[in-house]
Amino acid sequence: MTLGPDEEVRTQNFGVAGNATLTGSVFVDSDGDGVLDPDEQPLSDVTVTVRWAGPIGPIDFTLVTGADGTWELPNMPPGEYIVLLGLATVPPELVPTIPIVTELTVAPASVVVANNGLVAGASIGDLVWHDDDRSGAVTAGELGIESVRVNLSNEDGDVVQSTESALDGAYLFERLTPGEYTVEIDETSFPANMEIVATPEDEDGVDTMTTIALEPAANVDTADFGLDDPEADTAPALAFTGRTVGDLLLLAGLLLWVGMMLTEGARPRRKPEVIKLKISSDGRTVVT
Repeated sequence: MTLGPDEEVRTQNFGVAGNATLTGSVFVDSDGDGVLDPDEQPLSDVTVTVRWAGPIGPIDFTLVTGADGTWELPNMPPGEYIVLLGLATVPPELVPTIPIVTELTVAPASVVVANNGLVAGASIGDLVWHDDDRSGAVTAGELGIESVRVNLSNEDGDVVQSTESALDGAYLFERLTPGEYTVEIDETSFPANMEIVATPEDEDGVDTMTTIALEPAANVDTADFGLDDPEADTAPALAFTGRTVGDLLLLAGLLLWVGMMLTEGARPRRKPEVIKLKISSDGRTVVT
């Protein structure tokens, strides 16, 4: 081909073909194990993007799953590929149990499978509160503590979410996949003079974290943390009253005083005795 000055040619195309196939399924991973089981529901109309590295740069192929939840891309050359699940096209209540980005090396004449499982999201949360009676349980009159940082880590120890307790002390981690998680509160965010309160479960002393094995679609609301100021008045509250011993002694004294006043007021009064005096002629006083 000979080009003249300022001449452009845009008609030279090159087709690339191969004998490899990429395929996969998108499904509801009801047991959350990341494996497609025969009884698990397929998801149709989900977009999957397959990106081939290409000889001169990346080339994207967009596919949509059929009624059986599968997609297929045949006649592809060998090389490096990325399969990307389109989360915007899956039901919003579902979360992935398999990474949404899969990197593949495709050999000639091979069939490579890249599945994507999703499951209903789970949650973990509860309360950070002022454990005034240091009982390890939320009792009447005890209030939540806001702005305490709470971190959620996966089984590898990586922090996957962080949040702060709300005005009422509540916190919540949502859209979680099944697995083992650790919830930990950040001691540097405690209010002044506050510390974590030990509970009967803390066999080795005070613990700022709790570990939870999360099942699919579970909502765990028992990961609470009680804080208190150890230097503050910690007089124990009597069972069933919510009052301390000092409060009740003061009340008893007040009731005793009121009872005495009522008793004094109810006591019958004697009629005043009239005494008549008569002065004798000799100047002596005689009582009559």
